[in-house]
Amino acid sequence: LAYHTPFVSGKDSLNNEFNAGDRTITIPGCILVTALSVIPDVSRTITSDFKATGNTLVIVGRTKRELGGSVYWKHRGELGASVPRVDATYGKAVLDGVYRAIQAKAVVACHDLSEGGLGVAAAEMVIGGRLGARIDLDRVPVDGVTRPEEILFSESQSRFLLEVPPDRLEDLRANLEGVDFEVIGEVESGTHLRVTQGETTVVSLAIDALVHAFKHPLDLDRTMTAEDGPLDSGGK
Repeated sequence: LAYHTPFVSGKDSLNNEFNAGDRTITIPGCILVTALSVIPDVSRTITSDFKATGNTLVIVGRTKRELGGSVYWKHRGELGASVPRVDATYGKAVLDGVYRAIQAKAVVACHDLSEGGLGVAAAEMVIGGRLGARIDLDRVPVDGVTRPEEILFSESQSRFLLEVPPDRLEDLRANLEGVDFEVIGEVESGTHLRVTQGETTVVSLAIDALVHAFKHPLDLDRTMTAEDGPLDSGGK
């Protein structure tokens, strides 16, 4: 109701299996929700892959200590307690601002920060564009969060990572008035995704390693072992 968005159906998909020769690949059950929207001009839509070196990376929205039910804790066999909460009024303002900026052609790539948070969104944008990137966690707008892994993998709602040409930053600011945003890095010509916190390097991952990690769980040309563990629906 707050977003004025029609959600027209929902279903569960609890039996997800695929036979590959003598192997059966099984992924966890999924809850599916379908929403509809009208796109007046499809030429003004954008994709999530990085487009050009030297472009600025901007995060929109505030990051909180909200990792309950997150991918971060899932991979550690834990659930966590601080489940992300939606502020519908603020979330609507973020969505409207990002939409205006995209329509003004101030944004050339955009990724939501949901499953996996900032870390996964940045990695997927790197994988899509095959371009490197640098991100400084000290520049991320936060509420009570200091630990780098919490900033990287928090799943706080109503956040986006944008790629913006430097000469369009003023246009971006005009369209994002009233919501939190900050320049946190840039797209690079190198071969790595580099994450820092001030002068400290938190992680530096090669693009080839990110691509391999993304494709590895569904690579049918290899032999699965017990160490692989279960696959998740995103192939991560």
